[in-house]
Amino acid sequence: MEINFVTDGERADVPRQYVAVCRMINFRGHKNVETHLFRNGWTDEEMEAVANLDVVAGESSLPEEIKANVSRTAALECLLETFTRREAERVARYLEERYAGQIARLDICPIEFPLPLGITALGKIPATDTGGFIEFARAKNYPLDFELRGYYVIPEDSK
Repeated sequence: MEINFVTDGERADVPRQYVAVCRMINFRGHKNVETHLFRNGWTDEEMEAVANLDVVAGESSLPEEIKANVSRTAALECLLETFTRREAERVARYLEERYAGQIARLDICPIEFPLPLGITALGKIPATDTGGFIEFARAKNYPLDFELRGYYVIPEDSK
C-alpha cells in the first residue's frame, strides 16, 4: 500500500483540515474504486469553534440565482468532516494495518482554502447504484475514537 502524506499548505489556525482518498484494489467486484474518507459527525461546540475561521470564500463572485441555494454552514460541514493531522496519521496507520492488501494507494493532504460556497458534506450525498458509503467504524475491533466513513464511487470501466 502506497501512502502519500503531504503537509504542505497546512494552516496553523485550522484544527481540522486533512482530507484522505484511497484507491481500493477490488471493491464489490470492481477494480480501482476511489473512496473519499471522512470523519463522521460533529458537535455544536465543534461547529462553533470553526464558525469564525476565515476559511470560506465570499459570495461576491456568485450569480444571484445561486446565492440563495448555498450556505457558509454547508461549507463548514465539509471542513468538519476533515481530520486533524494526528487523526489523519491514525487513519493511515489503521488502514495500513487492517486493509493494506485491499488498498493500492492512500493520499492525505490539507484541504485547499478558501472552501467554495456550494459544496456539500460527503455524508449528505445520497447513495446510488454507483456510489455509497463504507462504514469502517462497524468493523470488529475498530480502534479509532471517531467514526471513519468512506464515500466510494465505482468507475464505469471497473469490471
